[in-house]
Amino acid sequence: MSARSLTRRAALRAWREVNPNSTAGLQWHRQGEHITFGWDGFVAAPDLPILFARHHYETALIRRLLDGRPVSRSLEFGCGFGRLSPTFAGLSQSHVAVDINADALQAARTAYPDLSFEQIDGDHLPFPDQSFDLLVSWTVLQHVPPNKIAATVGELRRVLTSRGIVLLCEETRNVGEPTKHCWHREPGFYERAFDPLQLVESSYVEEIDRLPGTSSPGRVMLFTPAGVG
Repeated sequence: MSARSLTRRAALRAWREVNPNSTAGLQWHRQGEHITFGWDGFVAAPDLPILFARHHYETALIRRLLDGRPVSRSLEFGCGFGRLSPTFAGLSQSHVAVDINADALQAARTAYPDLSFEQIDGDHLPFPDQSFDLLVSWTVLQHVPPNKIAATVGELRRVLTSRGIVLLCEETRNVGEPTKHCWHREPGFYERAFDPLQLVESSYVEEIDRLPGTSSPGRVMLFTPAGVG
């Protein structure tokens, strides 16, 4: 890292100490009451080979959990720049990806012009009740503040069909740890949030945990209607 970069980081750190609510220089920032990320904040990896390996293990697990399940219409809540959108779209007849970050969505539309991306803030999803039979949130609900999470989950449940399934990847390792942008919630929180769906898969991405310099993006949880498994 150059001396100029080190000096800038030190200056930003000092600024944040004087202004504790500032997010200057951080990977994440607030967009109104919502939280979004800069380019180096969406995916964590120490170098490109590890980044590619991480992506491979994530998509392999997604396919294992969802392949063979009939999905007519899927919703990806918080798609970022669309890194995983082609994977979800390939497992669904129709896929919609949404996010609050306009810059990330522009990059996603450029990279994947055949996919559908929409900018929404999460407070209200512009879809009719029971529009989707697959809901995906990949490291997104963990960034919804405590005062908004119930309403956000309520909207997600509203647009999910009565026989729909839910795939989440959310941080659960450090429940209760103080944070400004990521709230680790126990798996039981998500079980209660999506009841009566049943939690049928729950694990970290172990292959990513074994990669040097990185860790699983969160706990992967699959919820299905009773008797589906």
